[in-house]
Amino acid sequence: MIRQNERLIVDQQKLIQNLQRELIRLQKRLTKIESDGVVQPSIMFTRLDAQRNEQVLQQAVEKGTVSETISQVS
Repeated sequence: MIRQNERLIVDQQKLIQNLQRELIRLQKRLTKIESDGVVQPSIMFTRLDAQRNEQVLQQAVEKGTVSETISQVS
């Protein structure tokens, strides 16, 4: 039992070290992206998207795959 616990501790320490290295790598990448002025494109949700989603939801209610109660909440 003690050997299993020791092995578990060693495995957890390795995992922590790997996660710390990954965090450092991501922080460096973020710093580079910010300094280069590279901006991720933002996601836009348009009125047309909302209308299409409403239509799909209404069709699902008509087919009976979504209850009317759920569609009235949204």
